[in-house]
Amino acid sequence: MKRVKNEAVVTRDYILHLRDFCLTNGIPTKTLLQGSGHTVALLLDPPESIPQETFTLMSENMFSTFDSVSQGVLAYAKSLVLSCHGPLGMAIQGAQNLTQALPIAQRYFAVRTHRQGLVLVEDDNHIGLAFSPDFTVASNATQLALLLSFAFILQDLLKEENLTGQMQVDTSLAPLDDFQWDSLEGININFSTQHERIVAPKDWGELQFPLSDPELLLIAQRQCEKDLEQLYPSDLLQEILSKLTNTANDKMTLGEMAYQLHVSSSTLQRRLREYGVTYKELKAQAKLTEAKHLLRDHQLSLENISNTLGFCDASAFTKSFKTYTGLTPSQYRKQLDLN
Repeated sequence: MKRVKNEAVVTRDYILHLRDFCLTNGIPTKTLLQGSGHTVALLLDPPESIPQETFTLMSENMFSTFDSVSQGVLAYAKSLVLSCHGPLGMAIQGAQNLTQALPIAQRYFAVRTHRQGLVLVEDDNHIGLAFSPDFTVASNATQLALLLSFAFILQDLLKEENLTGQMQVDTSLAPLDDFQWDSLEGININFSTQHERIVAPKDWGELQFPLSDPELLLIAQRQCEKDLEQLYPSDLLQEILSKLTNTANDKMTLGEMAYQLHVSSSTLQRRLREYGVTYKELKAQAKLTEAKHLLRDHQLSLENISNTLGFCDASAFTKSFKTYTGLTPSQYRKQLDLN
């Protein structure tokens, strides 16, 4: 299924897991679906994905049935084991250690949500993952549950190790009701922070995962790559032009763009050939669009604009602009004034 640009969704695996979690905990399907506009058919045979807003409502309905939100968060977090994450979970299980698993989680998280939402975290003492600032997954309680589930999964993967230190979960949420969060063994939760992230001591990074399996990792990664290609936006050219129009991305290579779009360089080149355009041509078009925008501001000199766009001087900018438009920048400005 092709995703709609910027549409946030939740995939079938998570819908099935939420359904089974509710059945296990005696939560009626009627309660889970309340206000969603869906019938029980959604849970009997879920589609490939549903809008995030629908899943958010269902999650909130689920949490409302517990005596406290924190009770629901902990129960749901503990239920989100690796197998719930499909090929992504298999890839992590097959990884050699945390250092190898983190980039895998960061790259293939888009398979599960159709959006890129994780960034790698590393400093002198910690490694981990954080939600990007513009990413929100379902309800606030679900977001915390997901972070905690990462912590529980890592604890399980390293349960045979004699661990020193503890994991740290940071959330922007205010403290939830009266649960004693500091009673969680090996996990420290910081509420009311400016991040949504989980980090572990850096020396945990090289500890061997007990079920490490290079063959499983390779197979799972291939499936994740295949799924990422299926998520490729139908408005590919607009997606690339949008990223390139930001002058900060002017020097982005094809390989860097491919990474931004969650595909390989060869796949991106093949898709562009299907459109009959090259990446170089798209970069030129993006620069032209930005040039036209800047020329509307008569306070900007041609020298200023040429510098902003990365030309060596105003003469080079003028020559390039005329090649693509048939007009010099000055002539284009006069035409704007006449219109």
